Amino acid sequence: MVLISVPSAGNDAVIYEEGYWNDLFVKYIRFSFEWGGFPGFANVPEELRPTEMLDHLREGLLPI
Repeated sequence: MVLISVPSAGNDAVIYEEGYWNDLFVKYIRFSFEWGGFPGFANVPEELRPTEMLDHLREGLLPI
């Protein structure tokens, strides 16, 4: 389950994901884009990752 702290006193909301992520929303989105929209693959051993698919999904994404 993902929770976002709203309203936020700062410019960016805090996002909480059980056992995975506790940081700012924009940082989470950037991290997700680095993984082609599938940030969970960061926890998968490199030899088991679908590298070609992830490269294809990342292609053309602009940095935030």
